[in-house]
Amino acid sequence: MVRSTLARLMVDSAGESFGVEQGAHFGSGRGIRVGSRCSFGIDCRLAAPFSMGSDVMMGPGVKVMTLNHRFSGLDVPMQDQGVSAPKSVNVGDDVWLGEGAVLLPGTQIGSHSIVGAFSVVRGDFLEWSIIAGNPAKVVGIREDRSAMSTQAKHELVAEQALVN
Repeated sequence: MVRSTLARLMVDSAGESFGVEQGAHFGSGRGIRVGSRCSFGIDCRLAAPFSMGSDVMMGPGVKVMTLNHRFSGLDVPMQDQGVSAPKSVNVGDDVWLGEGAVLLPGTQIGSHSIVGAFSVVRGDFLEWSIIAGNPAKVVGIREDRSAMSTQAKHELVAEQALVN
C-alpha cells in the first residue's frame, strides 16, 4: 500500500488499483504511464518513456529498456560512444508479461497479448498475439479458433510473423 501510494505520486499517471511489488525499480517515474488494475512486478526494472494499459499482469523480473548503447564508431570504444535517444515502449490493455521478459527499445505490444517467460522482445506485435522466444516471435494467436480450419490458423500465425 505504501509503495503504491508513493509510486502514484512519482509516475506521470496511474489508474485505479495500481500496485507496486517489492523490489520494483522505475527511476524517477517521469515518463511512465500506468492504467488501472495493474502493477509493477517483483524486482522489475522499468525505464521511461513507458506506458501500459489497464489490466496488465507483470511477472517477476520484467525489464523494460528504452535506451541502447551506440556502437557505430569502430575506432572508438563503445563505452565512449554514449547512448541512443530513448524509444518508447508501449503495452496495451489486458496483457500478461511473463517472468523475466525483456522489452527492448521501441517495442509495441498490442492489447490482449501474452509475452512468454524470459522472452526478449523487439518490434511491433498486434493484438491477441502470443509472443515467446529469443528473439521473440509470434507463436500463436489468442482467440476462439475452434471453428477455424488448420490452414486458416497457420495463415493467422504467418500474418503476425510478417509484421515483425
